[in-house]
This record gives sequence, C-alpha cells and structure tokens, in this order.
Amino acid sequence: MATFFLKEYQKYPCLWDKCSADYKNRVKRDHAEEMLLQFTSMPTIKELRQKIRNIRCTYNQDVVKLKKSMVTGSASNTVYKPKLAWFQFADSLKKK
Repeated sequence: MATFFLKEYQKYPCLWDKCSADYKNRVKRDHAEEMLLQFTSMPTIKELRQKIRNIRCTYNQDVVKLKKSMVTGSASNTVYKPKLAWFQFADSLKKK
C-alpha cells in the first residue's frame, strides 16, 4: 500500500522536494493534495496529510536507527537493515 502511495506522491515534487520552486507555493501544494486524494480512498485532506506525516515519521525513525548503528562502529554484518518494504523507494525520493 505504501509503495503505491509513494509512487503517486513522487509525481508531485511540490509536496516533498524542498529544492522545488513550487515547494512553498500553497496553491500548487493544495492542488497536488487534491490529486492525491482522488488517487487514494481517503475521504479528507486531513487524513491524507496524516498519512504523509506517518510515512515521513516511520522513514525518519529508520534513518536514525541506520545512522546510529553505523556510528557505533559495528561490523558491516551488524549494521541495521531497514525492514520497511518501501524504505529504498522513500530513500530515493530523499536523495533526488
């Protein structure tokens, strides 16, 4: 579910790319959210924003775990490996 949502979310850089010229454009962001709302089965923008917030928080928690495991000087075989099926996809959005 999250992977399909993220693939659609990726189409609207104004929602996730802080370097995008449209990132601070509220009109374009609202329009993108409306488009995402049509794609999902969520009834309200509020629920859509909560889903985005939840995905970001979960992703960021895994990033922190990954960084902490690398800092401790762990051997490469004991470094934390994210268990989220969509982690690599979300990570690619972050690095674009």
